[in-house]
Amino acid sequence: MASSSSMLLNGERGVVFVFITRVLFSVPISLLYEALSLSLLSFAGLLVEIFLENSKSHFKARPAASSGILLGSVTLPTVMLSRLIQLSRAPISPPQDVGYLVVQYWVVSASCFSVLVFLTLALRRHSVNRRILGGLLSYVVLYTSLCFLSLATNDQGWEVAVVVKLFWIFSHGLAAVKLIQHILSTFPSCASIGEALLVTAGIILYLGDMLAYTLLKINTSFSSPKLVSSPYGMSTTEISTTIQGFLVGLLLFPMCYKFILQIRGHLTNSIRREDFATDENTSQGIQTSLVFYGSLVIILIVIVPAWMQFVHDFHMHPFLWVFNFVFSEPLRRLPLCVYWIAVISASVLRFYNISKHSKIERILLRKYYHLVAVLMFSPALIFQPSFLDLAFGAALAVFLILEFIRVSHTHETITFYASFFRMVRTSNRISLKRNRVQSCMSFREAYTVILVNVFDFIALDKSCITTTSVGRSSYRQVPFRFPYCMRLLNMHLVQAIFGPDSVSPCSHFSLLMGCALPKWMSFGFNDRPLAPFAGILSLGIGDTMASMVGHKYGVLRWSKTGKKTIEGTAAGITSVLVACSVLLPLLASTGYVLSQHWLSLLFAVTTSGLLEAYTAQLDNAFIPLVFYSLLCL
Repeated sequence: MASSSSMLLNGERGVVFVFITRVLFSVPISLLYEALSLSLLSFAGLLVEIFLENSKSHFKARPAASSGILLGSVTLPTVMLSRLIQLSRAPISPPQDVGYLVVQYWVVSASCFSVLVFLTLALRRHSVNRRILGGLLSYVVLYTSLCFLSLATNDQGWEVAVVVKLFWIFSHGLAAVKLIQHILSTFPSCASIGEALLVTAGIILYLGDMLAYTLLKINTSFSSPKLVSSPYGMSTTEISTTIQGFLVGLLLFPMCYKFILQIRGHLTNSIRREDFATDENTSQGIQTSLVFYGSLVIILIVIVPAWMQFVHDFHMHPFLWVFNFVFSEPLRRLPLCVYWIAVISASVLRFYNISKHSKIERILLRKYYHLVAVLMFSPALIFQPSFLDLAFGAALAVFLILEFIRVSHTHETITFYASFFRMVRTSNRISLKRNRVQSCMSFREAYTVILVNVFDFIALDKSCITTTSVGRSSYRQVPFRFPYCMRLLNMHLVQAIFGPDSVSPCSHFSLLMGCALPKWMSFGFNDRPLAPFAGILSLGIGDTMASMVGHKYGVLRWSKTGKKTIEGTAAGITSVLVACSVLLPLLASTGYVLSQHWLSLLFAVTTSGLLEAYTAQLDNAFIPLVFYSLLCL
């Protein structure tokens, strides 16, 4: 009996249970239906996770971690519910803002719930009987009823509007099922199901939000408050529209590029579609490169700005608006840009020097990036929060563009870069000897290997190519001919990601998103000034101190099989509390009204610290969101 209960409630599930309980106890009576649905979703996530552990799954998830279904299914819905709780404390709460967040909550909740239903049917496909189908159908009906009652309460009884919203919400669920199937099949052994579920729900929410605004502009009937304008009637700013437009445009770019290549392949009928990525024919390869860069420029310069001007009145081209925004306060924003450049340059130079010493532990090298994030983002978040929103979006867009260039590494494009850098400066060949990349990589490893290969194809020597595989993707290992600055940047990345003799990298994407998401979600009313700092505090300070202290001085481990230590967790919790004690008076001096209770803050810091100690999921993705949810209460 004791063994079965221990299997039912492990460390990660225990922390998630405490996290959900804390949020549910803070729910006002006006959000009763949302609280009940979160309870149903949590119970369903727990059951599916247990079923998956006790059955043979055909999903090729990351083997180094648990499935993480419970954590992945409740994280984003709990974040949205916490925002609703925070908005309920506003002295004047506009109905359109509440309606918008209510629909956002039900979109992510329905997406996660639909994926759980799909996983249940997939796990029980050989043993489905009437009893299981009856119980599953009852569960779906109960969940749908709660959604209907919640929407009807916010729409004051407009049945037609409720039906339209209900259809809109559960269409997101169907899209989420298709997307997570694509992610798990396209990137096998790169992510746990919980990590894939978190990414799926986030992408579906973001794309659905963009589609809703577009439909409202196209069809004037949707502008009626009786239909769908209430949930999407919340006014948007130029910054949020710019970020959403460029990021969604970049996410949709691979599909557009693939479609163009397919049309070109049918028209020319000279190259097989499978050969576009590694074409040896010079003229055809150059044409493919021109198609890639031409389509990318058209999307970023023409299509995306046209959409942004359609849904929001910019009065000028969005690119011109961005420059106008930066130079509108030149004495504040331009020095901040210079400061960022100085920090990045100093970190590259410093890291290049310390990474050459093989005695330095890899974990300490990786956490160096977290400290750089604190130095870069903290001043901007205090003094220029709106400018930081735009900078986060620009940085993520650059990361995505570099990744697309890496994926589309045609031979002729590589040769062009090689010839260019040879003309700039000739340097000695630097052979980078890497260990063979294992097929079963962690989510952070897969993403960072993708990023590093952006620099792998610059200055390629055609005569020396070896190939390793990560899942289904091919990665080229080549010698380099770099100018000094490019060689320095390359060595900086390679040492940070692979270590002196290892292949265990960290993810630039997850670190950037972990710091950006709490800030982006703190729009509108915000009576918790520490909430936007959730990512910086939890990752830049807490996770860094926990790893460093735990690695150097940790003795007592949380579990026999895990590497996390009690000393490291205590150091992480203490460091975040100290940082908060310094940050709160500083925020008060800049005009923020402090309303954060220290007992609630202590609970939030401790819970997120325990989650970092127990979870085997990608901590850069989950911990900032959990910490942010608790800070909003």
